[in-house]
Amino acid sequence: LQAAPSQNELALTAWIAERPDLAGKIFTYIEPDDIHNPVCRMIIEKAMSEQDKFEPAAFINDAGLTTEGRRLAAEVFAWPDRNGSILGKDKSGIEKGLTEYIRTVKADKIELEMSKCGSDLRLFGELLREKNALRNFRVTL
Repeated sequence: LQAAPSQNELALTAWIAERPDLAGKIFTYIEPDDIHNPVCRMIIEKAMSEQDKFEPAAFINDAGLTTEGRRLAAEVFAWPDRNGSILGKDKSGIEKGLTEYIRTVKADKIELEMSKCGSDLRLFGELLREKNALRNFRVTL
C-alpha cells in the first residue's frame, strides 16, 4: 500500500494540475522525486509534459490507475473546488504560496532521508544543511 500524500503534496499537485503552464518553472525548484506519492508524481509529470493540453478527466481514465489511484487523482483535481484556488491573485501571491508549498514538500523529503541515514553522520550533516537552507528559500516567477 502506498503512502498517502501530505496535504502540502496534494496542494502542490493540485496547483500544478490547475496551472500546468508553470510546471516547468516549478521544477527549477523541485524535482519529481521530491514527491513521495506515485499518483501525485504521475499527475505532475503528465501535467508538465502536456501543459495546456492536460485534461484531468482523461488522466483519470487513461493513466492505468488502480481504484485507489483514481480516487486520489479525483481528490487532487477537486482540491481547488473544495478549498478554493490555491493560486494567489497576483504574482506576489503566487510566489508566496508556491514558496510555502515547495519548502514544506522539500522539508518533508529531507526529514524522511534523515530518518533513514542511520549512523552516517556525514550524510546527516549534509541533510541538516539542506534543511537549514530552506529558511532562505524563495520562489520567483
